[in-house]
Amino acid sequence: MSFQSEEYLGRIRKSATGLVFPTLALFLAAAVASYFSNVTTEQWLYYTILILCGLFAVAFWLVPVIRHLSFYIDVTSSRLTIRRGIFGGGSVDLAWSDIREITFAKGRKVVLQPHTGEAIELESLPQPKKLAATLRAHI
Repeated sequence: MSFQSEEYLGRIRKSATGLVFPTLALFLAAAVASYFSNVTTEQWLYYTILILCGLFAVAFWLVPVIRHLSFYIDVTSSRLTIRRGIFGGGSVDLAWSDIREITFAKGRKVVLQPHTGEAIELESLPQPKKLAATLRAHI
């Protein structure tokens, strides 16, 4: 009995440009909290503003950053593994032999078309045209 070892080639993450607005939201929350720390004299008002700024930062910075970091594509010599979600609940394993076609679509999308099932669209990846050509070379 023989088996072929699987060689890890790399990991692909979404482009970091998707984190521009969350970073601006964090800056805004910190600026508002800092501004009102010098303006307000009421203790309860200051704590209320801090809580609101903290909730704003969690909702508009922490959640998008966690969603960004929890999506990645592992490329090995025998398959692609697409993972979505914090605990990898939305993971898809595709063997190279199961992929019929890899194309670059409008809107900076890489489309993986398996032999069976629906096409998988991957958005916001860095250099999608070059990535599609590189992945196509492995088929």
